[in-house]
Amino acid sequence: MIELRAPEPDDLAFLIKMENDRSNWWISGTLSPWSRYTLMKYLENSGQDIAITGQQRYVVISKHHKVGLIDFYEYHAVHQRAAIGIVISKEFRGKGYGTKALELIIDHGKMYLGLHQVYAEIPDYNEPSIRLFEKCGFKRTGVKKDWIRREGRFVNIFFYQKFLYY
Repeated sequence: MIELRAPEPDDLAFLIKMENDRSNWWISGTLSPWSRYTLMKYLENSGQDIAITGQQRYVVISKHHKVGLIDFYEYHAVHQRAAIGIVISKEFRGKGYGTKALELIIDHGKMYLGLHQVYAEIPDYNEPSIRLFEKCGFKRTGVKKDWIRREGRFVNIFFYQKFLYY
C-alpha cells in the first residue's frame, strides 16, 4: 500500500537526507547542501496552495516508511498542466513504489486540479526514469539538446507528456 501525503514537521530529517544527497543535485541544479533551518522554513510554508506557489510536494509512504518524494511543479491553472518530479530513496528503488506514486499523483492532478496534461523532463541516460514514465503512459514528444551539464559534459533531456482525458 502506497500513499502520498503533504510534508509534515517530523519529515525534516528525511527531507535533509533526500535534498542533501549529492547524487540527486545535478537534476535540480543544486550547488550546495540545504541547511536544516532552510528546510524547516520550507516545511512551515509547504502547505500553501499550489495555485500560489506553482509547486506541491508529497511524501511517498509505504507501511509507515518514507520511501521518496514526488512533486508537481511549474503548475499552470490556466493551461491546466504541471510537471512531475520524483525521487525514491536508493534502498526502495526497483520495487514498484515509483510506479504507484506516479499513478497516485496523476489521479490527484486529474481529479482535484483539473489537469489536462502532466509532463516530465528526463535525462537521456536515465533509463529507470524513462521506463517508469513510459510504463505510466507518458510519450516522448521532444528533446532538449545539451540541456544540462553533468560531470563535465552536456546531456540531452527528453520531454515526456501524458494527456489526461475525462
